[in-house]
Amino acid sequence: MPKQLFNIGDAAREVGVCAETLRVYEKEGLVKPDRLPNGHRIFTPSDIAAAREIRAQRKRSGGK
Repeated sequence: MPKQLFNIGDAAREVGVCAETLRVYEKEGLVKPDRLPNGHRIFTPSDIAAAREIRAQRKRSGGK
């Protein structure tokens, strides 16, 4: 069965944040999506789960 992959817009919708937030998480080294040859980010279900956890932790701590 092929692995499900998400572009940044779809990943952001799955996590419940905007695409820019995922870019910030990546810049901070919290998520590390793969890149396609054209440079576009591609998120795996593991990346989505990690981003959801980051969002939840930041929400609990009062951050974004």
